[in-house]
Amino acid sequence: MTFQLRKFSLVTAYSATLLAVTASPVLKANAQQPGNVYPNEIVQQFVSSCSSSAIGSGLPENLAQNTCQCMIGELQKRYSLEEFAALPQQVQQNQQAAATLARIAQSCAPQLPGN
Repeated sequence: MTFQLRKFSLVTAYSATLLAVTASPVLKANAQQPGNVYPNEIVQQFVSSCSSSAIGSGLPENLAQNTCQCMIGELQKRYSLEEFAALPQQVQQNQQAAATLARIAQSCAPQLPGN
């Protein structure tokens, strides 16, 4: 149960990170950037916020950093910048979007208990 709760906390933390990062004026200004390469400021903001949330959920700092770096890489592979900006709303409204985010988080943190 503790492991499931930790995973839920991490997914919640990542969702909150998405919400904070996608509200960034830099994201809005670069919404039309081609491809799935996000601006460095967005990547850095995501990794920083994500790592802080993950550490607050009990992950060691190095595992939090690695997990968050992996997550932003996977998000860039799957979602355009515009789609990335829409993720927070999708996660709140759609269980499938939340499950996809959870799978990304779990694939990026194989060291988490229960993975």
